[in-house]
Amino acid sequence: MVMAGDVVVRLEHVWKRYGLRALLESLTGRSDEGGRWALRDISLQVHRGEALGVIGRNGAGKSTLLKILAGVSPITRGYMEVNGSVFPMIELNAGLHPELTGRENIYLLGAIMGLTRSEVNALMPQIEDFCELGDWFDQPVRKYSSGMRARLGFGVAMNVRADILLIDEVLAVGDFAFQKKCISKMSQIVSTGSTLIFVSHNPYMVERMCDRVLWLDEGRIADLGETGKVIPRYFEQAAAPAKVTASGPHPQAADTRPGSGDLRITDLEVLDAHGKPVDTVFVGDPVTFRLHYATREPVHEPNFGIRIIDPNNTMIAVLSSILEKKGVVLSGSGHVDCCVDNFPLMPNVYSLQVRVSGMVMLDLYNHPTRLTVRGRPGISMSTGDKGLVYLARKWVWPESAVKRPQAR
Repeated sequence: MVMAGDVVVRLEHVWKRYGLRALLESLTGRSDEGGRWALRDISLQVHRGEALGVIGRNGAGKSTLLKILAGVSPITRGYMEVNGSVFPMIELNAGLHPELTGRENIYLLGAIMGLTRSEVNALMPQIEDFCELGDWFDQPVRKYSSGMRARLGFGVAMNVRADILLIDEVLAVGDFAFQKKCISKMSQIVSTGSTLIFVSHNPYMVERMCDRVLWLDEGRIADLGETGKVIPRYFEQAAAPAKVTASGPHPQAADTRPGSGDLRITDLEVLDAHGKPVDTVFVGDPVTFRLHYATREPVHEPNFGIRIIDPNNTMIAVLSSILEKKGVVLSGSGHVDCCVDNFPLMPNVYSLQVRVSGMVMLDLYNHPTRLTVRGRPGISMSTGDKGLVYLARKWVWPESAVKRPQAR
């Protein structure tokens, strides 16, 4: 079959599994539907110059997909075609010899890519500069940290021109400055016509890097489409098992939580503008976080902190009472409210954690439900509004500007 146009990767009804069943099927040609499949009936086309993100829970088949594209693992059933040279970064130690130095490993990786020694020599200065390993560049790789091995691998991947780059979660081990450098370089490479297939659990990095997203779930394609449309669906599905019921979820057992226990959070409610408990709010809505508590004895000036955490386990904000606790004494049971007039976080699914402290930590409560934030018209992950927060604004144009009439 001939690849059509600018399609560089084509999968048609691809199935993949490991173990004896896969071996027997390849030897006998007999189809066996039993057993566990790593990939199930995957059909996909990836175009030249495209950046495709691959997301999904652990065990969804993301790494298996990259391994079959890299030629490391054969497919069990179906048709696959890859057109062009491939550079895979799917494991930190892939292609690296621990007894060789960083410089010697670059010659090794260059040979694997089909480059001559003179071609590697020409690329060596820019690879060495990109890695930023200093004197470690001429030390054995067995002495490297995981981050240093990532630097070496990315130094080659970003400077040895390949038609298709396969990048797994290995970028996560690099420090922030190096990650930023790699993201910038990958964007530059894609803009010159190379194809990127990027596996990550970081939705913000996928959103920034990729035009389309493939969402895998238990080896199947759960969704495939524009980044701004697929990622919100993925977040909503991830939060589905934790929906709030009318009576609310069972709280985390107080006697198993950290803290002295002199004050314990018994429940956390999210209230809308009408005081109704909700698990979904809209960007810009007024929101009240109501913390129900019970004390063993009077607690003087407790500091409440509500932590809002995104799906990548990044703490986005902390709503703290530290500036408003002076003179407060809580006893018995009751509730305190934290009111946010204009909730600014962008559409996503967030988890909530409450930390209460006095002279010592009193309680650490992980709320068992999640808070879904949805966009309003003009505010969504699929529009020009990007990032973590939404800032209300008004653009003022110069009087000399000519505004085009809006289409009706």
